Amino acid sequence: MVDEKQFFSDMANILACPAEQINAKTKMLDLVDNSFTLVELIIEMQELYGISFGQIELKTVENVGQLQELFNID
Repeated sequence: MVDEKQFFSDMANILACPAEQINAKTKMLDLVDNSFTLVELIIEMQELYGISFGQIELKTVENVGQLQELFNID
């Protein structure tokens, strides 16, 4: 199981930003500048973790903590 710190690190690597910039309260729209980048991030994270979910689940995701919940990361 991947811990929270690794999850943040993986996100940072995909987004090419410092991992320190990411925490559970970080708003997704503060990390990405457009919806295409957000979709790209989600797809890469799903592939990395072998998890798949749809747009319905993503509609409620506003911050990194909510995204963590979809990936079941503690």
